[in-house]
Amino acid sequence: MPADFCQHLPKPATVRGCWAGPCVGQGPASPAPHEEATAPGQATAAGAGTALEWRQPRTRLPPPAPQPLGHLPGPQGKLGESSACGRQLLEPAGTIDLRGARQGDCAVALGRPLGEVVTLHVLESSLNCSLGDMLVVWDRLTWRKTCRELSGATFVSLSNTLVVQQRRAGPRGGVVLRHGSRPAPQPYRECDVQLFGPRGEIVSPSPSAHGGRAGGCRLFISVAPQARIAIHALAAGTAPGTEGANASDITIRDSHSWSTTAFRGQQVLYWESRGSQAEVEFSQSFLEAGASLRGHYWTF
Repeated sequence: MPADFCQHLPKPATVRGCWAGPCVGQGPASPAPHEEATAPGQATAAGAGTALEWRQPRTRLPPPAPQPLGHLPGPQGKLGESSACGRQLLEPAGTIDLRGARQGDCAVALGRPLGEVVTLHVLESSLNCSLGDMLVVWDRLTWRKTCRELSGATFVSLSNTLVVQQRRAGPRGGVVLRHGSRPAPQPYRECDVQLFGPRGEIVSPSPSAHGGRAGGCRLFISVAPQARIAIHALAAGTAPGTEGANASDITIRDSHSWSTTAFRGQQVLYWESRGSQAEVEFSQSFLEAGASLRGHYWTF
């Protein structure tokens, strides 16, 4: 991919794209039409002419070398931290003891491959509900907060990821959890992809992977619970003869704020999340048009 591009990305606080003019040594070119994003706090930039060149945006540091797709990295969190707080755990089963957590708010992310759901069993609870202590559990589709009669309770996620957060008002108390996994009752799309870890490569599915099925393909990104996600990618390669505003359609959904941003046509895109999970969906028209997207994500 080219090392430089002549785009000027807007500040993350705006949603309007802009064009920085032609690169040095090139003739004048007209900026491509740009469609504004639908969610505040996220931004895109449209390409100029037919040649799309790009470089890493200045707002965030570029990511280190990406991990291969499908690789399950080890627990993610702050180095040297013995507690599970702030980490992403990808093991099939284990025990989490949050009774000795130093901070009042302690969050742990659990993740499994697509096709599985996460189970969470409360072995012990000494939370003080009268002080406002609580346990919050959520995934991409639902969330729940509770405190009373926690011991012996079991939670089952609706997706392959689950975040559990202990909120403690006092200096003592906590929960002991046992997490596991089991097959999901509902199948996922065969072209869907799950990415874990603080950085990785984003590549749109090939038309053969989609196989002409109805609906698009999704790419899920899950990172450590207190991290946010930055995505920088190039959407290009629309097949000749493809027309219409929806010929190349990519949507990115923030699982924390439930906001969705749409990107259409050839462009260099940049997006930031407000939470630790994101969903990139490639529409059926995007895949059938032979379009492609390639880029990286990283955490900050």
